[in-house]
Amino acid sequence: MNIKYIEQVTKMQYIKLNNGIEIPMLGFGVFQIHDELHILIIRFYNFAIYF
Repeated sequence: MNIKYIEQVTKMQYIKLNNGIEIPMLGFGVFQIHDELHILIIRFYNFAIYF
C-alpha cells in the first residue's frame, strides 16, 4: 500500500467550530443495537449534554 491510498481510505471529515478549531466528525455506531442498549445510550447522551 502506498501513502496516497491510505490517505484516501482513512480520510476523516472535520467540523469547524466558531472559534476556528476543527474537530473530527464521528459517528456513534448505533445501527443494529438492541432496544435496551439503545434506550441506555439515549439516556446517557441526554445526561451528558448537561455537563
